[in-house]
Amino acid sequence: MFELISFLLFVFIQGMFINGIAGAGEKGYILERPGNWWKKNTGWWGKPVFGCVRCMSSFWGAVTFWPCVIWKYGYGWWEIPVFIVDVFVLVYVNWFLYKRQ
Repeated sequence: MFELISFLLFVFIQGMFINGIAGAGEKGYILERPGNWWKKNTGWWGKPVFGCVRCMSSFWGAVTFWPCVIWKYGYGWWEIPVFIVDVFVLVYVNWFLYKRQ
């Protein structure tokens, strides 16, 4: 039970991080200019890095998931399905947090 609560707390923190990056790229904020450049020059394949909040779950979820999990548990085969679940839960959490702004 503790592992599930820890996982959900970790996903919520990941969602806050991703929404912070997305929010910093909006008009008038610090990442507006790099975000506009990225969106203009990358097209649809750049969305997971800096385009849509739901799409950002895959890239930024990996950036935040793998270093933390490898540092805490080491690498094991069982972490791959956990990562897949993490990304799908992050899609919902990111959209939920983004809509509440």
